Amino acid sequence: MKALAFAFAGAALAVAAPASAATYITFDGNSGTYGNDLITTPSFTDTFDFTLDTAGRFGATLSSVAVSAATNVNFSRVFLTGPGLGAGIDFSPVVSGIVEFRTLASTFLSAGDYRLTVSGTSGNEGSYAGDLSFAAVPEPATWGLMILGFGMVGGAMRRRAVKTAVRFA
Repeated sequence: MKALAFAFAGAALAVAAPASAATYITFDGNSGTYGNDLITTPSFTDTFDFTLDTAGRFGATLSSVAVSAATNVNFSRVFLTGPGLGAGIDFSPVVSGIVEFRTLASTFLSAGDYRLTVSGTSGNEGSYAGDLSFAAVPEPATWGLMILGFGMVGGAMRRRAVKTAVRFA
């Protein structure tokens, strides 16, 4: 009996997931959030992994607001890597300074595993947060049904109206 228990324990250890420094982002419908609540080092690099099951349009934002020198965050590079992106796509800086804001405009991404990397400096008490959005591209059958629906509505509008006469007794 002990040998069987040890065999199960050994099998469980053999299939255990490896440790990973990256945080996995889960999408809630078509959006997800990521960030770092407390940056405790002068320079930082955070990585966030996520998987897209289908191809579609992807966009993201990242922001930080400082209330003191200790909470100030300066992003040095924010970029996305994954299938078909080569060295990655950099986020565009919109505002820099006490308020930091970066954005990745709507970009077409194929299905696959992606990694978002955020690096910069902080006053040892900084934080940042970001949002991801994803909209799947409709399949051809969906487009066909939509066009068929428009055709039926158009046909109903062109149909000759039936005249109804009301008789009072």
